[in-house]
Amino acid sequence: MTRHEFISGLREALTGEIPPEEIEGNIRFYNNYIDQEMAKGRSEADIFSELGDPRLIARTIMETWQSRDTSLDDDGYAGEAGYSGGGYTQYSDYADFDGNEYDSDSRRTNSGIKWYHKAIPVVIIALILLFILWILSGVLRLTVSILLSPVFWVIVLALIVLGYLSRRR
Repeated sequence: MTRHEFISGLREALTGEIPPEEIEGNIRFYNNYIDQEMAKGRSEADIFSELGDPRLIARTIMETWQSRDTSLDDDGYAGEAGYSGGGYTQYSDYADFDGNEYDSDSRRTNSGIKWYHKAIPVVIIALILLFILWILSGVLRLTVSILLSPVFWVIVLALIVLGYLSRRR
């Protein structure tokens, strides 16, 4: 893929979906990014293989614009960090406020901790509590069954009688 193909594909996918000034801001951003990376000695092929399909990038830009569009300030711009009103200013602007990269596949930030990693301690604590309750209910059941047993009362009565008789002597 060439720069022209990438930029044309991005522009085509964004046209009619977001305002023209947003399209131009994003086109400027990607042109600047490509220039910076080429100045570092990287080839166009490397850069575009890293960036990926311009239609997927456009979809992410549109989703970001739509989510931002619902919280516009008085100037018509979202009050988010890194937003300059004319597109993105840095490649890192595709990160959330904590610096976590945006995961476009799951549409949430990826801080390195997956939801199931957060759920494991909760499940372990719940299992421990269930085990403790199971043991306590077993002890309680055993206690109740002993107290309701006629043999227990015969033994208690025998001990009381023996204690009484041993004191009389």
